Amino acid sequence: MAKYLGKDFLLQVGDVATATNFVTVAAMRTTSLTINNDQIDVTEKDVMPWRSLLEGGVRSMELSCAGIITNGASMTTIRSAVMTGQIRYFKIVSGNGDFFTGLFQVASMERSGDHDKEEVYTLKVMSSGAVTYTP
Repeated sequence: MAKYLGKDFLLQVGDVATATNFVTVAAMRTTSLTINNDQIDVTEKDVMPWRSLLEGGVRSMELSCAGIITNGASMTTIRSAVMTGQIRYFKIVSGNGDFFTGLFQVASMERSGDHDKEEVYTLKVMSSGAVTYTP
């Protein structure tokens, strides 16, 4: 069974209007992806005491990552997106080359730094609409 390197698990930011011209977010150290399928409870009195769920639910994707602050173009784009609340195309690339593409919003960006270490960031990026999976 194949194993994948964590260094190849990347977040890329693209153009605002089209899913093109993706640039890898620089200096990432950790990446974590969560795919949610929130249930919609449609239980009625006549089917009690058992719960009934609406098939499909509400799907969403959330990516958290952390890394070192750089002065690269990707960091400028991320800062701009978080300050304006802009929804942009992002691509999430896994170690085996599979990827997810869709519209995402940078929900939060945190920067921190100890006096004797590098300045670091953490990002949370959340999906807005359908996300396409490409194997």
